[in-house]
Amino acid sequence: ISDFEISDQLLCGLPSYVYLENNSDGISLQYQWSVDNTPAGGQFEPVFEINSFGSHLVELLATNPFGCTSFASEVVEVHPYPIPQILIVPSSGCEPLQVAFNDVSAGAFQSHITIANADWLIYDGLVPNFPLTINHSGNFVLNMTSISAAGCESDMEIPEIINVWPKPDVDFDAVPLVASFDDPTISHPSNTTFEFINLSTGYVSSYWEFGNGGISNEDSPTLDFMYPGQYPVTLTATSEYGCVNSHMEIAIISTELEIYVPNAFTPSFEGSGTPGINDAFRAEFSNLDVVESFSIQIYNRWGNLVWESNDPEEYWLGEVNEDGEYFSQNAVYTWIIKVQSNTWVKNGKELRGHVMILR
Repeated sequence: ISDFEISDQLLCGLPSYVYLENNSDGISLQYQWSVDNTPAGGQFEPVFEINSFGSHLVELLATNPFGCTSFASEVVEVHPYPIPQILIVPSSGCEPLQVAFNDVSAGAFQSHITIANADWLIYDGLVPNFPLTINHSGNFVLNMTSISAAGCESDMEIPEIINVWPKPDVDFDAVPLVASFDDPTISHPSNTTFEFINLSTGYVSSYWEFGNGGISNEDSPTLDFMYPGQYPVTLTATSEYGCVNSHMEIAIISTELEIYVPNAFTPSFEGSGTPGINDAFRAEFSNLDVVESFSIQIYNRWGNLVWESNDPEEYWLGEVNEDGEYFSQNAVYTWIIKVQSNTWVKNGKELRGHVMILR
């Protein structure tokens, strides 16, 4: 009985080698092998070298001592390896980098890629048919394995490299030359000049926009804004690879707190609910948010305290004492206002003046 098996029916690449398992049965058998009708010797289990692609016929003729013969044959396929190749567009750029891939492998049915470096695994799977965004900077190695329709598999000999360059790390301090009392980042009203200290890293050039039309290419410029206001200051830095990043902060040029105090009013006997004009008295402020403390005292012409308050929004209705049980007579009264605000050089002011009641 002539019988054999080929260890691997699928062979890839040249040369390929056919390994046989001889399962023939009989007494003192003799063997004669042939490959593609070419005699190949009489060994028990020979190894055949094949140097061409396609189907190859392996045959065995076995003969016993009685001259009886038996014949067996098998076909083996030899296929070429695919050649992995990929186009990467672009293969370098600034983070985040969006990359498109085109599998141009020769003889490949499908291809698998990995993109990674020592810190990040970016992708592991079939070649994507969509753009892939790499959000981390670094040099990433792309390895590729292609598989042919027959199942032959090969790896890319030289991996591709994708270079993702980092953006500059942009930061700066905006320092007023004269700072307000309670906040060192806000300008004092007597100062309109800021120094801008560049704290960026990974850059070769910088560009400033100051929000008032001013620009500068200096590394750490100083600017006089001249007028009060809030100015968006933007620093844009560029790396040696042309990668750009920006950072913005607000420079605040403070204005002094302004106070207006009327010199007369016409209180109503019916109280504050009447729809009159100038029915109550209080100081008016340009910005109550910067009033840190407030007090007002009102005295008559004999120096007696008539009314007082610590609330800058409270009105004096012309009454005497807090409960308002008496009305003040028509006369001239002296007021003393004490205000603290961080918009003033000395932080606090004491103001004095007169107000007349007319009914």
